[in-house]
Amino acid sequence: NKLVVPPKGRKLLRFVNLNANPVKEHVYRVSVTPVVGELVAEQSGVKIVIAYEVLVLVHPVDGKVELVHSRTADQLTIENKGNRNILLREGVQCPPEVTDESQCDHLPGKRLYPGNRWTTKLPQDLPVKFYVSEGTQNSIKVFE
Repeated sequence: NKLVVPPKGRKLLRFVNLNANPVKEHVYRVSVTPVVGELVAEQSGVKIVIAYEVLVLVHPVDGKVELVHSRTADQLTIENKGNRNILLREGVQCPPEVTDESQCDHLPGKRLYPGNRWTTKLPQDLPVKFYVSEGTQNSIKVFE
């Protein structure tokens, strides 16, 4: 469906889940993009256009995350065997003698949807620490 907002206008977007008891997680990406006309100018001109994408997650009533991992000296594989997504962020590998995380190796984050598996290269053969976001809950998980 489409929504039209007039110039200098405002609209509130509200997302409502009509399925009261979802069994599995549903993921929606909603694009909010402007429709613009041609640039009319007697001299050089710049038109700035801003678009948004909204990630809408509908969690199951009995949602759970079940992370299973395996690793080698230079690789970490994580699989989400649960029924809701999890966000792994700000991964770090620090030698035991280092106390300042800015001196550690930083790893990319990843959102793991149910059934997804992710493999990442490791710069060192050390434990990996990730901040884990599950809905509104945050924790730290160490993968050894």
